[in-house]
Amino acid sequence: MPKSISFGDKTLSINSCIDLQSNDDKNYDRFLNSKSLKSNSLCDFKVNILIENLSEDLPKGYKTEHEKYSLKISEDGKATINSKYGMGAIRAMDTLAQLISTNKSGSTLDFLPIDINDEPRYPYRGFSLDASREYYPVETIKKIIDGLRISKINTLHLHLSDDDTIPVQFPSYPEMVKYTAFTDEEIYTVDDLKDLVKYAKESGVKIIPEFDVPGHTRAVGLYPPLEKIMTCKEKFYPKKMPDGQTIVGGPAFSVLNPTLDDTYEFIANIIKDLLDIFPDADFYHLGGDEVNTSGCWTNEPQIQEFMKENNMTTGSELFAYFNTRLRETLEPILQQANNGVELIHWSNSFGIDWDEGSLLQFWGNEDKIPTLIESYPNHKHIISPNNKFYFDCGTGNKYGAAL
Repeated sequence: MPKSISFGDKTLSINSCIDLQSNDDKNYDRFLNSKSLKSNSLCDFKVNILIENLSEDLPKGYKTEHEKYSLKISEDGKATINSKYGMGAIRAMDTLAQLISTNKSGSTLDFLPIDINDEPRYPYRGFSLDASREYYPVETIKKIIDGLRISKINTLHLHLSDDDTIPVQFPSYPEMVKYTAFTDEEIYTVDDLKDLVKYAKESGVKIIPEFDVPGHTRAVGLYPPLEKIMTCKEKFYPKKMPDGQTIVGGPAFSVLNPTLDDTYEFIANIIKDLLDIFPDADFYHLGGDEVNTSGCWTNEPQIQEFMKENNMTTGSELFAYFNTRLRETLEPILQQANNGVELIHWSNSFGIDWDEGSLLQFWGNEDKIPTLIESYPNHKHIISPNNKFYFDCGTGNKYGAAL
């Protein structure tokens, strides 16, 4: 339901015709395609869109006012949309589409006059798509973006790397994708991803790219020049399927070596590429979950020697070293980008000393949320409990209730 709504009892036939005008140059007609409405200045049903700030389609950050709008429709079919930003106008157009009834006889507007004032309760409302364990064609992802827009979900979190594949053709490593994708056809080029960014922006949807480190990185080691920065690549090998290398659940099967300079050079190059591909992103997701420190780090002779030289005795200490050095590596890159981006980390484990103020995304069971907040009281959180929101492992019914 909108934040506030008032309505009457009148019905207006609009004859599948709309006169849509706005004070910017965006094509808002496409948001009514599902209603089969033809745009014509001679139509009786007139919609006027007035946007206050024309310089920012998707403003930086997440504030509810970015999507705030008012929609007023009179009894005689005159509609006015007012919003501060283009995102609000897009949300209003989708609301308008929901108000139009279409059948074989034409289209009608019911319950006129209507006065709606709306803005979201939560500034961040996201949908995560795993494009590593499963390949989705660009056109399919665009359909998903359409669904997010209609549902007023404002963020698409793209999980672009994992043990299974890295389907992205990164400019810094243009040959890597030949080894790390499922097939030569199942890859995302830079142009593909920039096309998605543009399409999402026009739909009022932001994209957050994720490259998971240091765990969930076995695919990195499939590329021969980078095999040297991997640990336990063959030790915990995934199940092999007839159509390729596929991991079905379970923890990460390979981890980047945190003691090597080449590891941080690799991550830095990936981040530089992501900054170019997703220049307007508010956040860049670096994973950080399910790191097998005992099986992949502390049992490696070379890493044991490094830990001894640096007075470390536990995998947790080494993980803290990795996070500190990662931050030191990326800070100048992010500062040079000068777009105010922040990093996101997975937070299913509560013993990690994340930087105060970091944005943490929780994917564990909902009953662990109080422990999460208690463990990280000074952090911002994205809550996505797997038992409620994960399509592959949720246990609720189709309405989210426990079975």
